[in-house]
Amino acid sequence: MKKLLIAALLFVGIASFAQERRERLTPEQRNEKQLQKLTSELSLDANQQTQVKQLLAERSAKAEQFKEARKERKDSNVKPLLKKKQLLKNKWKTKLLRMTPK
Repeated sequence: MKKLLIAALLFVGIASFAQERRERLTPEQRNEKQLQKLTSELSLDANQQTQVKQLLAERSAKAEQFKEARKERKDSNVKPLLKKKQLLKNKWKTKLLRMTPK
């Protein structure tokens, strides 16, 4: 039992050291880093760089909006699937009521 516990602790310790700690970059820093990478890989000129920079900024803004929407859904404690299910159920009921003779 002791050997199993020691092996488990050793495994957890090694796994935690093996994980790489990534630096936290702001969206602007990420965009700039991505732009530099694309510029070097694709040999972009100045005009192309400005176009790519604009596209990266748009993508970053959309990602931020998506992140905020996801956070709001999480904070609302209402499952989106449950809302959809309720809407479909109400639709189905109204259709059935229309079909049944009065």
